[in-house]
Amino acid sequence: MVPFGVWLLASLGAAVRPSSIDVSGDHLVQRLWPRPRHVEPLGLGPVAVDHERHQFQAVGCGSSPLAGCHVLSSAFKRYKVLFFPHHADLDSYSLLETGSNSSHLRARRRQLRDVSITKVQVEDLAAELSLGVDESYDLEVSEEGVVISSETTWGALRALESLSQLIDFNFTEESYFVESPCRIQDSPRFPHRGLLIDTARHFLTVPRLKRTITAMSFAKLNVLHWHLTEDESFSMPSRSHPELAEKGAWSATERYTWKDVKDVVDFAYLRGIRVIPEFDMPGHVSSWSKSHPELFDAACLARSRRLAFKPTQETFDFLEGLLREWTSGIFRDGYLHLGSDEVPMECWAHLEVTDERGRSVRGPHRLFSLFVGAIFQRAKKLNRQAIFWDEAFSSASLPEDAVIQVWRDKNLVRQVVNAGHRAVLSWGWYLDHLQEGWKGMYQNDPTSGVPNDQHHLVLGGEACMWGETVDGSDQGNTLWPRLAAVAERLWSRREVTLTAEAARPRLETFRCLLLQRGVEAAPVSGTGRSAPPGPGACTQRAGNWGLLA
Repeated sequence: MVPFGVWLLASLGAAVRPSSIDVSGDHLVQRLWPRPRHVEPLGLGPVAVDHERHQFQAVGCGSSPLAGCHVLSSAFKRYKVLFFPHHADLDSYSLLETGSNSSHLRARRRQLRDVSITKVQVEDLAAELSLGVDESYDLEVSEEGVVISSETTWGALRALESLSQLIDFNFTEESYFVESPCRIQDSPRFPHRGLLIDTARHFLTVPRLKRTITAMSFAKLNVLHWHLTEDESFSMPSRSHPELAEKGAWSATERYTWKDVKDVVDFAYLRGIRVIPEFDMPGHVSSWSKSHPELFDAACLARSRRLAFKPTQETFDFLEGLLREWTSGIFRDGYLHLGSDEVPMECWAHLEVTDERGRSVRGPHRLFSLFVGAIFQRAKKLNRQAIFWDEAFSSASLPEDAVIQVWRDKNLVRQVVNAGHRAVLSWGWYLDHLQEGWKGMYQNDPTSGVPNDQHHLVLGGEACMWGETVDGSDQGNTLWPRLAAVAERLWSRREVTLTAEAARPRLETFRCLLLQRGVEAAPVSGTGRSAPPGPGACTQRAGNWGLLA
């Protein structure tokens, strides 16, 4: 158990019904996604959780201004509803009065004499949500109570999610229970476990973004990569240059306000999810030309679409000013994604510019290298580390502390870490590829082919939900359950995640949980965005109406 961490005590009642014990813990593992590192049964029979008397107490918080207290207070509200969903008002995150006159329920309440109390004591309430923050936890459930130990608030959030998945409901007695006493020791395999969402190809509203973030927390994902600007549209607000969104958005209503973006960032923070914005450049920037044509060479402007920024000092100054505004006012994370993919370098075929030292630079590849290097340094001036798509690694010279996101060829991961860079894998996890099912995504390991002594340079990965054919009407069942397969691959140790087929029953259970929590999730038996094959349970498989194959 982690010493002096976060501990949680919930008073639990006697067993609600007899049960045999599975000494392997498989009956508990079946309920958990992603799969924990270690699950150990501790005794016989289920233990009851009293929803009427349950309450939270954050020891050491009181009127403390520390961020961890605010995070825990918000989490207590959410998880009380997730612990006891059949006695909850999902809109207000509060429990409903039962008002029951049932004699067996009154008898049950008399049996549960002790008030259920959740006490939380945090060693480091000020631990920042950042790359590499400790998310480990130790969860122990017994008839005497539930104890969660963790070094940080963020580990406590992951433990609360696991506990919420363990709590079951007895419909006959209308009572809640955990299947058996147990101990779970858990920690993530990778520190960067993300989802890219694209709000530029199709605009996504703030409520839709929040629904996605909430579902991400159920799978213990911790990074939202927000692709905000594109050739097609520009919806990001700017106080210094409001004309960018005024002229670049799809429509007058498909834009974000300053408050909208901050609200999304704060909402994700309370769920332990970092928001990393992507402002793709120097390509994928045609929407910028509607208000600032001076950022482009005339040869590029003559094209109908797919423009590229002119890599001049004036362009870099303009971009630095915007990045300074956005990083100082909205985005708190230490990382920025600055694109660099699919640049139409033919725009620069006849372009010649002067670099900051007064030297003449010409030729598309040299100009690309100039742009990537210059924007990296501008981000560094803003105390931000830069992430680039893998074209920047293949076609430019970058400092070792640049992070490379690999999407074109998985073999590039090994080349990236051999060069001393840190890598994030997205190859194999493109959710807009609807023909690809969850099994291939589950088997896709970020460190395959990477020497053991370089595994630490592989930060993790991201599934990518590009928005060409996705909007608010179909995003949910395009993401899930395939995103859950990626989430387990990034959280769970290789030694506890064997084959996709072995994981399938648990994924079916998790898909049922998502549906119960209001998350749109396609059937496990299908590929991307598939429909149920006919009438059946939430665990049904293709070709088996009403039956589980």
